[in-house]
Amino acid sequence: AEAEAVVGEEEVGEDEVETKLVFQEDLNELYTNNMALVFFIYTWFFTNLLVFMMFGGGMPMMYVLGLLHFTVGYFSYKFLFISFYRKSYGFDEEIPLYSVKLMKWALFFHLLMILFMYTNKRLLTPPVYDTDIHYRPPAEPADKFFQRRYDTFSNFTVLLVVLALMVFYVFWRFIILSIINVCRIRSQRKKSRNEGNYTNDTAGAQDQAEFRKQ
Repeated sequence: AEAEAVVGEEEVGEDEVETKLVFQEDLNELYTNNMALVFFIYTWFFTNLLVFMMFGGGMPMMYVLGLLHFTVGYFSYKFLFISFYRKSYGFDEEIPLYSVKLMKWALFFHLLMILFMYTNKRLLTPPVYDTDIHYRPPAEPADKFFQRRYDTFSNFTVLLVVLALMVFYVFWRFIILSIINVCRIRSQRKKSRNEGNYTNDTAGAQDQAEFRKQ
């Protein structure tokens, strides 16, 4: 077959290379697409997570926007990972597992912002709200500032709930989980010890049976 195709001003054969790239490495870069910028994806994800969690307490619409954002982002990047990006090296389960540990900080900022938003008397005005509360004195000492902020039943209740959640997390993280881990380790050791004894007893019985046959 002497069929030839004309490309620009040059005539090339049917089996000849038509690319302008000289090196095979450059050709591979062209046809395999770019690697995913994993650091950018996770940075973008956690930035939005912190924003939605920080301001979601005072603006519930942020939860809807966050759900929409993460749903669209999940399916978009899933499609890009399968159909566009090439396989990225240096990306394994370590980053996702580490990122899950960082999500607790989003909850911490969420509780902190809820504490300040729900106890702000300028936003949620109490029945006894007056000009003295609105125009609080400038450069007020910290003790008087917090005393005035939590002097109503509703604000004090919000403070107690947030503190109770934090105390519960500390108790769960450092006491309950430690007890669970100790029990699990002891159970695994006991199980492995029983399996080892069973294996030794079985091997000894088989040796005795073979000795009797001899």
